Amino acid sequence: MKIRHILPASLAVLLASVPAAAFSQVTDSTKTTVTTTVSSQTVTNATISPSDSSVVVTLIAANQKEIAEAEAAINNASSDRVKEFARGLQRDHAKVVADLQDFLHKKSHAGMSSGMGGDSAKANPPSLEGASYQGKTGKDFDKAWIETIEDEHKAAIDDLRNNVIPKIQDSSLKDLVQGLLPVMGNHLREAEQIESDLK
Repeated sequence: MKIRHILPASLAVLLASVPAAAFSQVTDSTKTTVTTTVSSQTVTNATISPSDSSVVVTLIAANQKEIAEAEAAINNASSDRVKEFARGLQRDHAKVVADLQDFLHKKSHAGMSSGMGGDSAKANPPSLEGASYQGKTGKDFDKAWIETIEDEHKAAIDDLRNNVIPKIQDSSLKDLVQGLLPVMGNHLREAEQIESDLK
């Protein structure tokens, strides 16, 4: 399927797009301290490599974008089935954000600001400008939105399997990220079924 959106669908693209200014590194003999800003909050990770920290930050941003896209469908879709699917996406991706933030919290041993929960995406949502479904209504919105979600999940699953997971150093982070694959696969299969039914 042709990708019909401008938003970055690839986690590799997202990893490459994390600005260098987002990271402040101080290296001792065995560990690197990385300070990362996500949604205007700062977290210090004392026992995580810079590359793993980059993966976590990128995954949080990608999941916050999915939450924002789900919100767009909940507010604009004409199909009850699309809205129900979007609610499930919102719930699942909010859990991923919470799990990733919990991982950072455990690694930092320093606690995190209360504003880092799943609601942080609502407070400062990622830009959805250029999405193929923007400006569309009714069935046209539903079709364009579900195609976007399908394309993004295909690209993200491929990136996780082939680019992200093989490079993760921390075993608990690797397990967490591998655990995303079945959930994303379920999202993809449901999106494909909905897309087929909308034709």
